[in-house]
Amino acid sequence: MRLLREHRLVVRFALGSLVAFVAIGLVLSVAVAHQFTERGEEQAAAHAAFVTNSVFRFELSAADLRAPVPVRSRRHAELARFVRTRILEAPGSTLFRVVRLKIWSRNGTVLFADDPRLTGRRFPAEEDLREDFAGQTVGGVTNLSEHENVFERGLGDRLFETYVPLRLDTAGVGPVDAVVELYQDYGGIQRQIDSGFRTLAVTLLVGLAALYVVLLPLAFRASRTLSEQNARLAEQARRLEDLLEQEQATVAQLRELNRLKSDFVAVASHELRTPLTAIIGYAKTLRQPAFAGDENNREEFLEAIERQGDGCSSLWRTCSSHLVWRTELFPFRSPPSPPRRRSEAWPTGWVRRRAGSGWSSRSPSRRCTRTGDSWSRSSGTSSRTR
Repeated sequence: MRLLREHRLVVRFALGSLVAFVAIGLVLSVAVAHQFTERGEEQAAAHAAFVTNSVFRFELSAADLRAPVPVRSRRHAELARFVRTRILEAPGSTLFRVVRLKIWSRNGTVLFADDPRLTGRRFPAEEDLREDFAGQTVGGVTNLSEHENVFERGLGDRLFETYVPLRLDTAGVGPVDAVVELYQDYGGIQRQIDSGFRTLAVTLLVGLAALYVVLLPLAFRASRTLSEQNARLAEQARRLEDLLEQEQATVAQLRELNRLKSDFVAVASHELRTPLTAIIGYAKTLRQPAFAGDENNREEFLEAIERQGDGCSSLWRTCSSHLVWRTELFPFRSPPSPPRRRSEAWPTGWVRRRAGSGWSSRSPSRRCTRTGDSWSRSSGTSSRTR
């Protein structure tokens, strides 16, 4: 089952191509059989015309075609013996064997037949007979159901009848003197058709089988290649799904961090705004002339200002410690774009490290250091403590 799943494309191709080859073979067989049948019947009609014009015509005379040849006459016996020995029983005539010969007049009378019972009988003139007297050779398979075929029904199951125009003129361009009807055994024609069909069918079968054998390995290789590509695509899709899940998790974390940042900024703003508002209010109050000589109120306001300043300093130290922790976790900052010309200076606060790689945000003119809980900022060689 696993092998079938892996090579289901090959199985489908094999079954589909087999059905297609069988269908093509059947269609070609029908077409070829029809062509062989037509060719065999054409050859049978050509053989009948050859017998009439090249063999039987030279044995006839004009007197034989004026009226039916008397059955008990010497001439009838001579013609019957000639037809039997030279046409009906001629050696090598098994392929298109003639089993009956008749000579027709225009009015449908049988002038001569190898069966004496037919000589002198008259039948209704058919369309084939009228066409033959017009100069056309007409042939076809007869089912022996006509009244005139009563004496031919014992000669075979199927007969091929051919009406051949007969001209006694040696040039063969004069009027039609009579029509010779020959009945041939269709078994010999069918054997020729079957022989040609078998040869062509075997050739076609071998060709289709060879094509099938050639295409099947190609289909196997194509199926193997497609299976490998599908496996690679499935693995890539799985990896992409994993990466997508990771990206979605990262986005969720970033959104949470952004929310926390917003909350922190809001809280810090509120905590800074309250003491700063108080400090500003006390400072403006102390600037009023009414409090210039009031030492008690001034001392109280200064204590309040100092208290609010200590709260701001404590809040600043808390934020600074968080900023230092964040800097230790995420020390990298994207460097600025380099200057386009040598005359342009690098942005303030950035220095390129030539010995190593990357960039430093160290300010060349001012730096901050921390000693214990206090911070100092130095510029050049001078420094002051905050």
